[in-house]
Amino acid sequence: MGNVAQNGNGHHAGMRPRSSSGNAATSGRDDARRIPRILAAVLVLVVAVSVIWITVTRPWASRTAASPDSYAALQQVKSVPRNATSRGGLLLRPVHQADARIPTVEIYVDPMCPACGEVDRTLNATLTTLWNAGQIAMELHPVSFLDGASTDEYSTRAASALAYVGERDPQHALEFMGKLFAQDHQPSESDYRPIANRQIMRWAVEAGVPTAVAASAVNGRYMEWVKKSTSYTIARKDLQPPDRGGFATPLIRLNRSIWSIQGMQLAQLPSAFVHCLGLTQAQVGMGSRAPSIGSAGKPLE
Repeated sequence: MGNVAQNGNGHHAGMRPRSSSGNAATSGRDDARRIPRILAAVLVLVVAVSVIWITVTRPWASRTAASPDSYAALQQVKSVPRNATSRGGLLLRPVHQADARIPTVEIYVDPMCPACGEVDRTLNATLTTLWNAGQIAMELHPVSFLDGASTDEYSTRAASALAYVGERDPQHALEFMGKLFAQDHQPSESDYRPIANRQIMRWAVEAGVPTAVAASAVNGRYMEWVKKSTSYTIARKDLQPPDRGGFATPLIRLNRSIWSIQGMQLAQLPSAFVHCLGLTQAQVGMGSRAPSIGSAGKPLE
């Protein structure tokens, strides 16, 4: 940033060498006009850089440890998706696997989280292609700690609908998640406008979910499961990397190891993700090619 305020001659912008006499007054007026423009340009640049940083790393911190009570409460929920894990995930195994030892990709998202939307809009197509080709298994963790930003529990309702679709129509779960996070669909965290269940249902249908399944997805069947899962998830120590000061979304893990996107620009995500699996970009979607990290390896750097 230090060079932004300098011109090609090495002088600070707004501090040009002045000639004598009347030119000094003209130069002074030019400088007075130029300084605000330069400051504005620098401010825009700072904001732009900050947006890239914030959208990828925006935290929701929880420094408390998951208690036995929160885990027990999750186990006691009666309405649970058939493919739910004991830790509040939704396991999506591809119909045809490239190998018996493919990696499992866990994604922790809140439907109202702005950063989750940014990351999903950048990475969803790659994840969908890899999953459809049987190169990865997916474990979705829809959480709802941002319910307070809405007036009608939007995060819980949307997360419950995603869980239902993930159970009844896993082939379209990632596409439906993409619809929830579409830029013209995802509600504002700071200026929420109510979104009815029928709208969530329409997005599911647009994603390819059968109408009957989409209609049942918004009946709130898994809302309690989402809430109990959220209470347990946000306090899990294994989901709290030191560089983030607590649990934060979006969070991505490969084979139970956190894939850090700290400070990474959004445009880098797809290629970086493919690389950390041990694949080349050309191998994405090749059902005959399994990622080199297998089902137990850590993300490659």
